[in-house]
Amino acid sequence: MKAIEAGIYNDLGSGSNVDVCVITKGKTEFFRNYVSKNKKMFSMEKAYVFQPGTTKVLKESVVKLADVKVEDVASPMETL
Repeated sequence: MKAIEAGIYNDLGSGSNVDVCVITKGKTEFFRNYVSKNKKMFSMEKAYVFQPGTTKVLKESVVKLADVKVEDVASPMETL
């Protein structure tokens, strides 16, 4: 169990809790948040809130790009 927890807690893309799925003959049980040791201290949605005008625009420029021709050269995906 320690190896599984270490993999979850030290992987930046994983969560902060352990989910367990127990599969037995004729039955499947899923336990969400079976272990939750790394509780989040703050919500990322609320962490970066800046009032309009907080950051000054130092320089702004608009560059016109040349006309671009797009061709569809992709082949259809093979399906079985």
